[in-house]
Amino acid sequence: MPSNSSSTHELDRDESTEIIDDSNQDENQEIAPILSESQAGLFLLKAKEIYKVSQSNLDALTCDVSAIVEQTIRHLEESVTLDFNNMGIGMSEKMREIFHSPYLSDIFHGLQSNFRLQNFIEKKKKFVVSLS
Repeated sequence: MPSNSSSTHELDRDESTEIIDDSNQDENQEIAPILSESQAGLFLLKAKEIYKVSQSNLDALTCDVSAIVEQTIRHLEESVTLDFNNMGIGMSEKMREIFHSPYLSDIFHGLQSNFRLQNFIEKKKKFVVSLS
């Protein structure tokens, strides 16, 4: 097989080669957050309003949940890296970027303070029908 850039894939079909260049796709694709802003905001709103969690406890909860998610992602990265190494495959830079994306670990991005949560509630309150 001829050598090509890392963003080009070759597929063999009936002794002919088709080259697919996905370099534009790689650059434009973004990693989706684990939770949408709405899901994270509703989680925090429910904790605050239904379970009457104080703001200081809500702040601690977001830190603790984020730490658990971060630790889980690191453990997953280590497991995948070990499995790849056992198969003689190196981890690609794109895979490393995925594991270190803030979208994965910072699930409460933009909602970590009472002010930000209140702004979220004001923006979304017409959509909140029931928290139970």
